[in-house]
Parts: sequence; structure tokens; C-alpha cells
Amino acid sequence: MYEIGDDMLVLGAQRDRMALVQNQDLLNMAKLGRASTPIDLLSYSPQDGQPSVFFLRETPRQSILTVFNWTKDPRSQTVRLADLGLPADHAFTATNVLRSGSSRLVRDGSLEFRNQEPESVTVLKLIDNSILLILRAR
Repeated sequence: MYEIGDDMLVLGAQRDRMALVQNQDLLNMAKLGRASTPIDLLSYSPQDGQPSVFFLRETPRQSILTVFNWTKDPRSQTVRLADLGLPADHAFTATNVLRSGSSRLVRDGSLEFRNQEPESVTVLKLIDNSILLILRAR
């Protein structure tokens, strides 16, 4: 399910909100019809009060990692690829789904989230560059 609770009469005038409705990565997640699962269900930090790291494997090549900072302070944490069930020796590119144009290579088998803003979320699309796309002409 993909819901947005905005006032539809003014939605078009709010660029940042309209961008969410038109975000192809978010729409693809909804079309997939599977939910992200919490990685830290039994090990989340006490200051969070609830799970903060969620993961969705869309295809063997592409995944979505969502990291929340539920606290009222900036927060840093590291997420290991192995904890997500991804091969740590593969080359991944992480692209921020909510901030277009922001991407980085994943090095040393982990992702660092430094000083994540209070009460915020980071959604990353992880592409396994080790898996080549094979296009077949029909």
C-alpha cells in the first residue's frame, strides 16, 4: 500500500511533497507488493525505542535499505552488508531515494550513517555492481 495524506487541492504547489508522489523508486517498492523487514527487531538501540533498520530485497541485484533516527538528537551508526544477507565482497552503489543525485560507493562491506538528522529517515537503493544486467533482444 502506498498512501499520502496531503491535501490534494494544494499538493501540486508543494514541490517536495509532489516529488514523493512521483518518486519512481518509491512507486516501484509499492508495486513489488512486499514490505521491508526490520533487521534490528530484537537488537535495536534503547534510545530508538523501536526497530530503526529495515531492508527489502527487490531483486538479486537491487535492494532498499531504510534507516530511521527516531531520537531527538543526531545519530551515527554502521550497517554491515553481511547483516542484510548481502555479499560483503561485492561492489555496491548506494543511491539516496529521497535526495536525487546523492550516491556513493559502499566500501569495506558496510554503510556508515554519520550524524543522521534527528527524527529523520534515509532510504538507500543498493545496486550490486557485481551482477551484470543481461538484456535479451526479443
